[in-house]
Amino acid sequence: MLKKRLVIHALKIKLFFIYVLVFNLNIGFSQDNIVNELLLKLEISDEDTNKVILLNDLCWELAFVDDIKSIEFGQQSIELAEKLNYTVGLQDAFRYTGRTYSLYGQNEEALRYLKKALEFNTNNLRSIGLIHNDIGCVYDNMADYAQALDHFYSAIRIFDQIEYSAGIGLIKINMVNIYIFQSDYSRALKLSEEAYELYESIEEPIYAGIAMFNKGTALISLKRYKQANESLRHALNIFDQENDIRHKSEVLNSFGNLHQELGNLDSALYYFNESLLVDISLGNQLWEAKSYSNIAGVYFAKEAYEKAVEYNELALKTAKDAGDLQWFMTTIRYLSEDYYQNGQHQLAYEYRLFYDQIKDSIFSETRSNQVLELTEKYETEKKDQEIITLKKLQEASTRENKLYYTALGISILTLLLIVFSILLYLRNQNSKNKILQNELEQKAFRAQMNPHFIFNSLNSIQRMYIEGKEDTANDYMADFSRLLRGILENSGKSKIMLNEEIEITKLYLDLERMRSNNLFDYKINIDDEINALITMVPPLILQPYIENAIWHGIIPKNEKGRIDITIALKKNRQLTCEIKDTGVGFNPNENDDQKKQDSSHGMGITARRLGGYKNVHITSSSETGTKVVLTVQI
Repeated sequence: MLKKRLVIHALKIKLFFIYVLVFNLNIGFSQDNIVNELLLKLEISDEDTNKVILLNDLCWELAFVDDIKSIEFGQQSIELAEKLNYTVGLQDAFRYTGRTYSLYGQNEEALRYLKKALEFNTNNLRSIGLIHNDIGCVYDNMADYAQALDHFYSAIRIFDQIEYSAGIGLIKINMVNIYIFQSDYSRALKLSEEAYELYESIEEPIYAGIAMFNKGTALISLKRYKQANESLRHALNIFDQENDIRHKSEVLNSFGNLHQELGNLDSALYYFNESLLVDISLGNQLWEAKSYSNIAGVYFAKEAYEKAVEYNELALKTAKDAGDLQWFMTTIRYLSEDYYQNGQHQLAYEYRLFYDQIKDSIFSETRSNQVLELTEKYETEKKDQEIITLKKLQEASTRENKLYYTALGISILTLLLIVFSILLYLRNQNSKNKILQNELEQKAFRAQMNPHFIFNSLNSIQRMYIEGKEDTANDYMADFSRLLRGILENSGKSKIMLNEEIEITKLYLDLERMRSNNLFDYKINIDDEINALITMVPPLILQPYIENAIWHGIIPKNEKGRIDITIALKKNRQLTCEIKDTGVGFNPNENDDQKKQDSSHGMGITARRLGGYKNVHITSSSETGTKVVLTVQI
């Protein structure tokens, strides 16, 4: 009655549940299409191995929606495969049929078919490993953890052998449940983390989400609540992105457990109810049992014992129908506590006895020791195998070393000759480069000190004295002397401070501005990120381009002009020096005079010093003037 009320309530007011129904409907349509296609092929198929494959596919596809039809197709496949002596198909038929029985809690029948599937020697190690995994899951449902681990470890050995990473991750996920019930939460956490890393590496988001959910569950048991919340949120995001409602239900249930541990009972009840709605829509009895039991636990904590009994009775019936002994036993214990608090002491006592009997059969000292022994045995085997592998590698390495050292001796001698030849070549090349660099620097110096500039500067000084402008002439003479001194001092250096280059540039601009009767203004902008006192640049790189801007750009225009110099920092330890003027721009019809030749000569030398014309970019037009951008490595 309670279950019916929950379904009606969900259909009326739960938008989330409507989404679940739509999602499942879409899956249903998709699955119907697959099944219908397989049935059409089956109708026209001959009595051959292809028909066995079709029957097996139908058995697999129908397992979650129609156990009777699934088993029926499995039986037909078994009969035909035996008739055809088709071993591979026969093994799959027994496995798929056993899988269907296990999904509906018929564990004994499931084991019978799955163990039969193991008897066939098909040399398909992947299939054999998966059968061991299926058997392990059935024993896990029966709470026979020693048997479950035995088959899980057998599967891992096989998957290790064939390097089937996805299969190894699957086994680790399945083993987490066992160690949680054994209260070995640290091992459960370790397995979950290993499975997550594995599935992340092979880009399997659904299984990565399951592993992350398992990690969150283990962290709750370890009372690491903040990390548990992060792991569950991560898992929930994955299932939302993948539209995986089935696993999303489990995460919601774990959020309920987390909030109950933190004492947030109303929040816990909300999450458990949300999870239950999904479980009912999916028809998953085991998860229904867990949700009913968890809801009962919240009501018990709220001291609403009648409600707790009501939900635990539903949990007990559902767990029994699902054939899951773990939750059947757990629910019996909860019911015993509920009945006791509800005043039904006789029932509480009877259920407690029943619980103790089941617990003794599951968690006896012998069984616990078996689980421990199997775990230790596998880990010892793994270490032994690693030692054997290491020894083999060492032996192979020793054999290879003999050949290696012989070849190495010859290679070293050859290499030494090559290195010597390269060093000799580099030394000669370096000497040539130094000579070339010195020549370029001397040429740059001569270009800076061209006789026309010196002659015109001295004439300007003389004219100023004749005109009686002694103060101006003295200032000009002082700046001219400082400029010549700076050029002479820096001409022999490969790098100078950017601050020094700017000072020389300003002196040159001031002198030329005075000579041209203030025909232009200028401004120098330096990026705030640049420290001009520690940034080193080649000397005398700006002057040739500034000279060209003044005498071939602004002066011919015969009107007030402007020169803007901007120095900015680029990535990869590079500066950009932009020199922009408002002059006439390029004029292809103009005949080159001596000044233009000298200036072009200076710019060519500077371009070579900067690494070539690829580091000099010039744009020009009669309307906007000329812009030169230099790229300088610092």
